[in-house]
Amino acid sequence: NHGQNGGALTGDSTVLSMGVVLNQIGTYTGGSGSITNLTQLGVEFTQQGTLTFDPTALSGLSSSQITDALSFLGSPTSGFIQFATNTLNGITDPTTGVIATEAQALQNQTNTDQQQINNDQARINTLQANLQAQMAQADALIATLQQQNTFLTGLFQYSTSNNPNVASAG
Repeated sequence: NHGQNGGALTGDSTVLSMGVVLNQIGTYTGGSGSITNLTQLGVEFTQQGTLTFDPTALSGLSSSQITDALSFLGSPTSGFIQFATNTLNGITDPTTGVIATEAQALQNQTNTDQQQINNDQARINTLQANLQAQMAQADALIATLQQQNTFLTGLFQYSTSNNPNVASAG
């Protein structure tokens, strides 16, 4: 999601927030024993943002390091597992998580856009009705003018055909 070919979500705050959270989880440091981070257990993030696992890192651990590793990993209430759970809940919580918040913001924007479309459509409908009424009035006025033209033309023809002075003037 980075760079020139990052795609449609490049710069999206939700995606960026998730990247930050995953980085925090990947770089977590804690515990008091000889194992204090995931790298010591063979887990690392690459430059491309993917996780790698080197199983040889685990095979070389002494029994005291294995105990320290288990202590580092912890449980739902301590250590890395607690940190990862709490951190991921910040993204996935259905009420306050980043995803839920973004979904609500998008829904609010959709509602606002739909209301604007409805308002614009109502204005267009009113404009159309007004223009149709004005066109009907113009058509009626044109019909009246055509009737007056026909009447005046007939009147002019009658007066010129019955007036001997007009005929001799020509």
